[in-house]
Amino acid sequence: KNSAPTAVVVDVRNQYETEIGRMAPPPGGAEFLDPKIRNSHEFPRWLNAPETRKKLAGRTVLMYCTGGIRCERASALLDAMGDLGAAAGGVGGGAAAGDRG
Repeated sequence: KNSAPTAVVVDVRNQYETEIGRMAPPPGGAEFLDPKIRNSHEFPRWLNAPETRKKLAGRTVLMYCTGGIRCERASALLDAMGDLGAAAGGVGGGAAAGDRG
């Protein structure tokens, strides 16, 4: 039996924001992926990396950021790539509150 989660959560904030705090999926829940990007211009390179493509293939991808625009851009890029996981939404604005917890 494959016990790997069927969903991944991608933090599309910059590395500094992620280091301050992040939402953590519950035990046994979605896998958390941190692209460790300095800015959103680095996201396409991370997304196209073979190891990233392998982790996302066939899985539901959820994203979060602090304001929403990075999630919008990242999900549009993911959708345009077509052969990776399906973008299922994200948490806009809620990440900032979760960072404080």
